[in-house]
Amino acid sequence: MRKKFVPYAKAFVAFAALMAASNSLAADKPKFDPKAKGPQGDTIDSIKKLPDWAGAWEPLNLPQGKAQYDVKLALTPEWGKRFGEIKALAAAGKTVPSRTIDCHTRGMPGSMIEPMTLFEIFFTPGRVTIADAQAWTRRIYTDGRDHADIVDTFQGDSIGHWENGTLLVDTTSIDSTNEFIVGLNQGSDSHVTEKMSLKDPNTLQIDTVLEAPHALNAPYKYSTQYRRHRDWMVPPYDCVFDNL
Repeated sequence: MRKKFVPYAKAFVAFAALMAASNSLAADKPKFDPKAKGPQGDTIDSIKKLPDWAGAWEPLNLPQGKAQYDVKLALTPEWGKRFGEIKALAAAGKTVPSRTIDCHTRGMPGSMIEPMTLFEIFFTPGRVTIADAQAWTRRIYTDGRDHADIVDTFQGDSIGHWENGTLLVDTTSIDSTNEFIVGLNQGSDSHVTEKMSLKDPNTLQIDTVLEAPHALNAPYKYSTQYRRHRDWMVPPYDCVFDNL
């Protein structure tokens, strides 16, 4: 009977070691870049000095729009061939193979420019969190840390800092199957940078640059604007049940 408890004991020891390591890392956390200008949101008082980004944000000008397959891209030969096949399917009214068919997110940066995109932004000390109605969440760490050595994920590893009210974000560790165009993945080692700022009191602008060495011969750059709705509730959208 005792043997059944051995895995739990080992798990407890491993957990304790992990917590000790985490505490050690927290104590050695890198400081803010001294060159960063303006409040960094590292404390509650500092957050109060940041721009007001409360409310629900709805995209105004999706860069790919309804004619997303007409977008001009500097594609590598292999990805250019794939893109041509996708365009032909779309032009014929056929289904374009995409992981979105199975209700998976396109991931960074495609998830930020989906027609169904509707998100809220939350400030907490050392972090900016973006939560979308489609149940994906982005965590942008602004506590001065470097990129973590983690496996690639749909949303990647985002770190950022503030420059006089503009949030500058750098994202790595992005899954190779993420689709920057529906049906067209961006390959491994992609890298995304963003500049987020208020264009006017109720318009958020995000300037995005995607570097994808396997898919693109040159960076893909675009700007997206989002309209604020202070009185909107962001409903939980379930793609499987299509409840909206």
